Amino acid sequence: MVDMTSLGMGPLAAQILGDYGADVIKLEAITGDVFCHVRPRCSPGMSHAFWPS
Repeated sequence: MVDMTSLGMGPLAAQILGDYGADVIKLEAITGDVFCHVRPRCSPGMSHAFWPS
């Protein structure tokens, strides 16, 4: 599966399919996913959505 989505349900669907065993290839803009630019972030290129809980 090729995932060219961003924000919300598209990436979530790709994650679920990957959890069920699909090979997922994520394609995104050279500047990164939109969430990479949302603050606060713990390091450059990593959004708050990926902070460890």
